[in-house]
Amino acid sequence: MSRAKQDSDVKEFWSLARSFLKVYLPNVREVSKNTISAYKQALETLIRYLESAGFDRDKIKLEELTPARIEGFMIWMSKEQNCKPRTCNLRLSAIKTFLRYCGHHIINESISREVLDLPMKKVRKEKIEYMSCEAVAAILNAPDDRYIFGRRNKAILSLLYDSAARVQELVDIEVGDLYLIKKTGEIDEPFITLRGKGDKLRNVNISLKTAKLILSYMNEFHSEKTSNLPLFYTKRNGSFWPLSVDSVSRILKENADNARLRFPDVPDRVHCHLLRKSRAMHLYIAGVPLPAIMELLGHESMNTTSGFYAFVTWEMVSEAMRKANEGHLESEKLWKKPEIMNQLYTLD
Repeated sequence: MSRAKQDSDVKEFWSLARSFLKVYLPNVREVSKNTISAYKQALETLIRYLESAGFDRDKIKLEELTPARIEGFMIWMSKEQNCKPRTCNLRLSAIKTFLRYCGHHIINESISREVLDLPMKKVRKEKIEYMSCEAVAAILNAPDDRYIFGRRNKAILSLLYDSAARVQELVDIEVGDLYLIKKTGEIDEPFITLRGKGDKLRNVNISLKTAKLILSYMNEFHSEKTSNLPLFYTKRNGSFWPLSVDSVSRILKENADNARLRFPDVPDRVHCHLLRKSRAMHLYIAGVPLPAIMELLGHESMNTTSGFYAFVTWEMVSEAMRKANEGHLESEKLWKKPEIMNQLYTLD
């Protein structure tokens, strides 16, 4: 292959990758910034794998993306990067989408089809992790409300749990997304609007207690109540900027660490998604139907919700058995009668 042809193939890869991220995804697919970031991360991870396999960035070409190499990429993510099967599958799906995009241009059709036929990794269904109601309460009550930022942090954590919002959804909330007070001045059926994946909007009800915390926070931090300002913000050079995801994660971690000193059942590793899963599980255990939980979480498919939450906990089994036993199993245990035991423990 001539040097000119090789340079052309390398430029082709990078040109298509950039147009995929900067033109196709935002303008044709109209996906959200977060989705674009996920696709970009998948491509960057693939490039890091190719570099680890001996390819320089200025030597990467589309024809290198063979089925064998993509299979090697999956193994590398699993074994070397310790990625879970679900993460590997998400990145493989992103690579396949990129190759479909390339397939409309100049990529070798046979390679593209073979890669698209590669199977996903099997995802083992594991029991969902969640915190007890007591552990969550300890965390939500950990901020010191004698101080202004303690009151702010309490509002942040309470809203994060009560709404079961993704942390990105929380920091994207603007003042105009709050619907807490009726025209009569009463707090009744308060709710907020969240911007979910793909910029899809959904309304989420919150408790009266959380609504009061948010209103108190608003009085301290949003005296003018400008609708397009971020609800939780930081000020830089006189401008309001949304609080970062890392800042919210740090607030949660610090208060979880403080709560653990008084309530040892708080897990060692507490993160924002654990708080979201805990809220969903608490509602599920309380008997809230899965379709309602699906709407709360912003899942597009019931399969996503049921895959995580449709299982029974030991507490639910115990309660169901107790109710089933009421009345007809409160008397003498029939199996303890001698004649019954003789029938149970015989070879006849």
